[in-house]
Amino acid sequence: MLVETEGFGPAGEQGCRVCFGAAADIDGFLMRVEEAGGRINQPKTRLDDGDSVAYLAWFYDTEGNLLGVHAPG
Repeated sequence: MLVETEGFGPAGEQGCRVCFGAAADIDGFLMRVEEAGGRINQPKTRLDDGDSVAYLAWFYDTEGNLLGVHAPG
């Protein structure tokens, strides 16, 4: 649900960051973000703690909110 209230705008880099799970297809997810008019803030980045591997990326939606996507390696 989109809620618009006078005096409020996109959170951008200042607000709370929400991260979504993308199953294994983080590349496909990011492609759909760009096709829908969003833009990538941080491309797919490998996270490796020695025990497990995952990937994380950050993007802006079409309203300017910064969101993340996480996928297992």
